[in-house]
Amino acid sequence: MAVTALDVSRIALDRARAHADREDVDITWVLSGLLDAELPAGGFDLVSAQYPALRRAADRAAERALISAVAPGGTLLVVHHDIRNAAAARAHGFEPDEWVTPGDVAALLDDSWHTDVNEVRERSISGGAGAHHTHDVILRAHRLPPHRGPSIRHRTAGGRSHERTRYWDYRQARWATTTPTSPQT
Repeated sequence: MAVTALDVSRIALDRARAHADREDVDITWVLSGLLDAELPAGGFDLVSAQYPALRRAADRAAERALISAVAPGGTLLVVHHDIRNAAAARAHGFEPDEWVTPGDVAALLDDSWHTDVNEVRERSISGGAGAHHTHDVILRAHRLPPHRGPSIRHRTAGGRSHERTRYWDYRQARWATTTPTSPQT
């Protein structure tokens, strides 16, 4: 399995690397912000953003970057703390309206996506920096593979005719062609 791990924090990447060294996974470590990383469009079967610190912008660049990185047939998972009480967050110096939420990402998903989960879930954590958060917002959606193209009639070298259909093979992340079997005439 190949993984690209992206974070703006060297400390976060170092901690992740210490845990990942125990696993048999090929990991590319990227110290960068999401918008500066130049991720390939449709390049990942899974894009997972856990509590991302993504600033909101009028052009919605962060949301679009997350969405565009997912390959056809791939999954997008975005998890963030639910800020039920915006006034309390502001009292602690956090302005919720400045940051991208899973709902902001979900709002940009079109009919080429299927939303599996888009909800608030209770969480229970006994310690750590985020222990005071009691609920998270979860968005899990998958990008649908492109629709099959029209059948195309082809002639073989022997003069027989058959149909081929192009489709996106999401397991192989490539276009493929199927040749339906037909009775010999």
